[in-house]
Amino acid sequence: MKLRELRKKAGLTLKAFGNEFGLSESAISQYETGKRSADFETLLKFAEFFNCTLDYLVRGDINAETEKAAKGETTFDDFTYAMHTKSTRLTDKNKNILLNLADQFIEDIEGDEEQ
Repeated sequence: MKLRELRKKAGLTLKAFGNEFGLSESAISQYETGKRSADFETLLKFAEFFNCTLDYLVRGDINAETEKAAKGETTFDDFTYAMHTKSTRLTDKNKNILLNLADQFIEDIEGDEEQ
């Protein structure tokens, strides 16, 4: 796992990084050495924190989507992931507002294409 490399690159100690997630130094160290496995939700939080894909965090894979994300280009997968991650903190009312906005954007785009 790339966790240690990413943490060090960010200039964070085990303790500081653990504090970001409410985890102990020991837990972070065990994740980094493979003595303990992080659950899926924790891995998602780490990937979001480092702005990388799960593939990169866990396996160090860099694929076309990862390269696009590294260049700051938003891909469908990146957008979907970002919306999923952020939407978990929204109320149902807020989610409906976002869906209505998306519908409006689509209508605007389709209207522009017809002209």
